[in-house]
Amino acid sequence: MTGGSTRFPKADHAMESKEGGIVISRDNAGINGQINHECRDIPLSEDVTRVIHEITTLTLMLMKTVYVLLCNGFEEIEAITPIDLLRRAGANVVLISTEQSLEITGRSDIEISADRNLEDLDAAVLADALILPGGPGHKTLRTDPRVIKLIKMHNTEGKFIAAICAAPVILKEAEIIPERYTAHFSVAEELPEIRESETVCSDGNIITSRGAGTAVEFGLALVEALYDTSTAKKIADSIHYA
Repeated sequence: MTGGSTRFPKADHAMESKEGGIVISRDNAGINGQINHECRDIPLSEDVTRVIHEITTLTLMLMKTVYVLLCNGFEEIEAITPIDLLRRAGANVVLISTEQSLEITGRSDIEISADRNLEDLDAAVLADALILPGGPGHKTLRTDPRVIKLIKMHNTEGKFIAAICAAPVILKEAEIIPERYTAHFSVAEELPEIRESETVCSDGNIITSRGAGTAVEFGLALVEALYDTSTAKKIADSIHYA
């Protein structure tokens, strides 16, 4: 990005033994939305180290995990808004790069660092939800067989799949476009049944939305789907969303 880049911290939590102690690192996807970027060396016994490691592993297993698929040309508002709202809810949001590099540049030249490359994902580990942002980059995602395979795998297991703006055409590519959906008007020719009067549509495990202007509602719909109405309302109130 000309004049400086906007970067977002990693979502992974690291914990490893180090000379009889442990290095504890908590990044962004904190419980109850709390963010702590501290990393400290704490001298601990092996037993305490093991217990802390087990507790941390269990905590991560209990957290909701969300994958956000990103490639160059993604729409920043449509990706970053739900990332922010879901992390406020306490979700472990993992940014997945479909490019060779972890550095991804959005349509407005905002650069962010992804957490992992798509090719490095464990195929046996699915997220609770998958997010597909729009922007010019949706054309890259829809022609990537790895992306289509990942979408189909999540859909088969009933995981939430959320697509915004032009990204619902990727759902069509994966042959899982629902009966009720909405999308950006630019893809109306390909998706003629767009519900123009609805900013967000939820049909089973599929959530769709119209575009950058509906990104907050889109993100809150995901919070409600993964958690509950009360959590979504608390977050909406905290950001003065009317």
